[in-house]
Amino acid sequence: MTSQMSKKSTIRGVAIDEVWKKLREPLPESYFKITKNTHYHYLPYEKCLEVFDSIVGKEHYEFVPVAPAEIRQIKNQSIVIITGTLSIMDDDGGVVLRLPGCGGETISISGTTGNATGLNNDIKQAVTRAVVSSLQFFGIGRAQLQEKGKGILHSRNLQEMRKHLHWRNFKSSIRRK
Repeated sequence: MTSQMSKKSTIRGVAIDEVWKKLREPLPESYFKITKNTHYHYLPYEKCLEVFDSIVGKEHYEFVPVAPAEIRQIKNQSIVIITGTLSIMDDDGGVVLRLPGCGGETISISGTTGNATGLNNDIKQAVTRAVVSSLQFFGIGRAQLQEKGKGILHSRNLQEMRKHLHWRNFKSSIRRK
């Protein structure tokens, strides 16, 4: 009889270590884009999330905000900012990894009224970007971006947001079975 301590965690029937390796495998060149002004290569957040979903599966993770949405002024724009924790679960439903995440989205403003339009969509977009910022831990596409020499990951606004936010002390935790 196998004890619980010797059982290896799996996601979609694949050992956790192998899942982490799959997330770092080379991606198709078509996934990468280049910024217009600075000519930096980057992996769009949609592609990063697509890769993660295809390997880990939406049923194996959840993102929980740790604070209400914040609205900040950054470079004359109103931005909604979400901070939270991404939890990744194995096939048995146990949390194997928790990662902090922060994401933001420019608030859509009506040109005629000056009021926010579609704030709910802006918040959803900020949550998506927060999830993707958590995924930077895995290095999805990182090696290819480094090979290109001028590479940035996922969100062009992430570094700018980090400068303006007061970060709480997040800790990633790994539970071993």
